[in-house]
Amino acid sequence: KINFNNETYFFKQTDFNTFEYEFSQLKSSVNFNISANDITSKEHRIDVIKVPSILNFELDLKYPKHTFKKNEVISNSGSVTVPEGTIINWKLSTKTTDKIEFITKDTSVNFTKYDTDFKFKQQFFRTTKYQIATHNSNVNNYEKLQYAIETIQDEYPEIHVQSKADTLNSQVIYFLGKLSDDYGLRQLQLKYKKSTDSEYSYQSIPISNSNFHQFTYQFPGNIALEKGVAYNYYFEVSDNDALHNFKTS
Repeated sequence: KINFNNETYFFKQTDFNTFEYEFSQLKSSVNFNISANDITSKEHRIDVIKVPSILNFELDLKYPKHTFKKNEVISNSGSVTVPEGTIINWKLSTKTTDKIEFITKDTSVNFTKYDTDFKFKQQFFRTTKYQIATHNSNVNNYEKLQYAIETIQDEYPEIHVQSKADTLNSQVIYFLGKLSDDYGLRQLQLKYKKSTDSEYSYQSIPISNSNFHQFTYQFPGNIALEKGVAYNYYFEVSDNDALHNFKTS
């Protein structure tokens, strides 16, 4: 028999002279002794240590302004897919936890502790695999949880242009263009210069800030060209990605 907490339980016989008893899900330390045939053992003790535990897990996602995505909070999941440039704030509610580490392949940074909560903030520009490790005075690296932040790269804007010469005036060219971008367009310019010059001048062409725009343009329009001089020119479109200084195509 085994005696603890003022109660007595019988062992289970597993062999001719082998007996066992299993303590199930102990939540606190316990003293016990064993008795058989009027003989009682000395007192033994099982110490239950308090391990660090995470009770609640939140990710506050602050998306880049140019994506026009509404900020959101993700609960109890450490893996997310976000646009590059997203700022992620972790907030972890814990129990009996002294330290939490944010660990990547190259670095290890401690969360900031606020009573029983821990917080950490970082901006992400590339896909990152990471671990969260919990510690207290009894146990180190008790929970080493594996997660990943998948980032979606902001694409370059696209431009497709068709041209057609005026049948009556070969110096006039008509253009039909289509612009697109994953998050939004910013501006369209015609860049032009004399073939002997080193720097381009430009003329802005009005467009919308939507994801798609179709435009028409008549060259040279109101640009004063010199007769008999060869010119180089092209269209350049930029997107609204301020994080990368407005990418152009």
